[in-house]
Amino acid sequence: MKFIEDIEKDIKAYTKILERGNINEASQCVKEIEFVYGKRVDGLNGQYRNAVWDGDADWLGLLKNAIRIIEFYMEEYIIKHDHDKKLGINRLNTTDDELAPVADISESVTTVLEILEGTMSDQEYNEVTEKLKELEGLNQLDLSAGKKWLKTRSVIEWSVTKGVDVFILVMPIIYKILKTEVSEPD
Repeated sequence: MKFIEDIEKDIKAYTKILERGNINEASQCVKEIEFVYGKRVDGLNGQYRNAVWDGDADWLGLLKNAIRIIEFYMEEYIIKHDHDKKLGINRLNTTDDELAPVADISESVTTVLEILEGTMSDQEYNEVTEKLKELEGLNQLDLSAGKKWLKTRSVIEWSVTKGVDVFILVMPIIYKILKTEVSEPD
């Protein structure tokens, strides 16, 4: 993917500048990173401006941090892209309402488990399976939106502790469960 190749090229260039240790180059890179990535990537918008305002900025530290954030953004993008392809979602041609998986909850759970199979230990995989089955069962209960939110919140908190891969895969299922409740009057 050209987009990922461009990001990787930027990361290599920024890393070379970081390795050289030139503070002036580092400050210009931080400025460029904010301009190029600031609107798309949380944690980068305003970084250069704030550092200039503070006066005594650690430009090399800011550049190192910015590189890490861009790497995380790239990894997150790749995971989302792969996840979307497996669920048949094309983010370029969809509205926000269509971003939840088009399949029903059971199919989404099955797809997520297929994606995660072999990527973690059996114990972790069983834990994920248990939580996803909990969501699947929750969707079939006749509960108010508030009660479903309380029950899904624990799964959200749990998924955050399991890393970005699991979180990104679980959130569309939760979104779909909660969206159904909000869309339908009590």
